[in-house]
Amino acid sequence: MNQKIPKQKIDAICHELSERVEDLLDHLGLEYSFQDNYVCMPCPIHGGDNPTGCAVYVDGDAAKGNWYCWTHQCHEEYFSTLLGFIRGCLESEADEKVSFNKVIDFALNFLESSMENIKEKKPVSSTDRRTNVIARLEKSQAEPSKKITRKLVRQNLKIPAEYYVNRGYKKETLDKFDVGISKNQGKAMSGRAVVPVYDDSYEFMVGCAGREIREESRAKWVNSKGFNSGLNLYGYWFAKDKIKETGTVIIVEGQGDVWRLYEAGITNCVGIFGCNITDAQIIKLEYSGALNIIVLLDTDEAGIKGREKIKQKCGDLYNLHFPEIKSSKDVGEMSVEEIQELLVPQINEFQLTFNKP
Repeated sequence: MNQKIPKQKIDAICHELSERVEDLLDHLGLEYSFQDNYVCMPCPIHGGDNPTGCAVYVDGDAAKGNWYCWTHQCHEEYFSTLLGFIRGCLESEADEKVSFNKVIDFALNFLESSMENIKEKKPVSSTDRRTNVIARLEKSQAEPSKKITRKLVRQNLKIPAEYYVNRGYKKETLDKFDVGISKNQGKAMSGRAVVPVYDDSYEFMVGCAGREIREESRAKWVNSKGFNSGLNLYGYWFAKDKIKETGTVIIVEGQGDVWRLYEAGITNCVGIFGCNITDAQIIKLEYSGALNIIVLLDTDEAGIKGREKIKQKCGDLYNLHFPEIKSSKDVGEMSVEEIQELLVPQINEFQLTFNKP
């Protein structure tokens, strides 16, 4: 007989599971790769073979603990919570329906807990949420002994990555940012163009992203295990001094945008690893000394939504400027000459208007 379980308890179990997503996937025997704020894999429920067809989010205020099947929309049948994911996996393995109580039993067994010991999750205030984010930021910058030194990073990469040289980036730029092809065979980054991300001191790597450069059915991008791009700003270790000097930070989506702006002589720029700025990145900007933000996200639909989010979250804290990009190209696709002609005058004018006294 099925036992009725209070919604508060169900929410609490989902929260506990969301804190241990990687362990849960290992427990289910699933292979996965890391992306920005989620892990991806072929959907284990309908038996897909697309390596990025299913995503389970490990970070993000709204998304954390949710999952999506992009190919067959399995999350619509099983619900997008981790309990729904577990149920789908169990039914796929057993080839029969599994009761919700059995799913709860599986989850509690994995958590090594009981219904009585599961504590109902209390609402988190904005102050507590900020405190939690700051703690995660501090933890990500701590314990350098567990991180890889920049010297070791360069030893394990063939720099510069010809993949990006062939796409028009200067060898000197790629060398400056330590972008190269992994020399390690049989590892997750094997055969990928690796983009290291360093801590604020520029001494240790906190993680890296690897771009697939061969015509293989692997995920286009993977992050190193445990690396959370949402806690970092790409290129901040280079940009921080210029940000303090000018009082202005330029926000772009990815590393290619940062590289191209550097080649055009613009060095107070950082990448947010996509178009969705996180609370942790906003807090890092607060510590940077910036008073003004210039936003240069892509002009597609996702970029437009990203700009709106920056307006909502940063509009009361900073002077915001959204330069008019009279080009169909994204920043990283523009030539240095195009950037100097179309963007640099707007950037200089804005910095003069709101420059620090």
